[in-house]
Amino acid sequence: MKKALTIFAALLAVTLANATDLTKWKMQREGDKTVYDVTVPCTVAGALNEAGALGEGILEQDRYFKADKSQFDSPWIFTTTFDAQKGLSHILRFEGISYSADISLNGQPVGVLWASPYKLRIQTRPGRNTLRIAATGTWFNRL
Repeated sequence: MKKALTIFAALLAVTLANATDLTKWKMQREGDKTVYDVTVPCTVAGALNEAGALGEGILEQDRYFKADKSQFDSPWIFTTTFDAQKGLSHILRFEGISYSADISLNGQPVGVLWASPYKLRIQTRPGRNTLRIAATGTWFNRL
């Protein structure tokens, strides 16, 4: 899988053995009602830029440096659902995460990733499963 340059909180390619495609996610700022459809690998800033939420021409000249970055002060929540044939143990592997990510499966916390290797063993249930990742932009936000 390809690695990408990360800016702010990022969720890159996610692999789960024996599962369906995990590239389609929903992204939402914690406490905000706006939901974005995103494809990973992505960064929060990249997904917002693609959705037009950062303003036109944000990547031109020095506009990016002048942009309001307060929207990156709180966690961004990524969610996806997938079907599993059996309740199996899987290795959840991320190609990269900027800063830290709190991970839950089917509403239950399963771990926090903040350093490489970005891997976590999870236990799926038969049928529909929901994976949730709260990507936090800086350690300061976790205090």
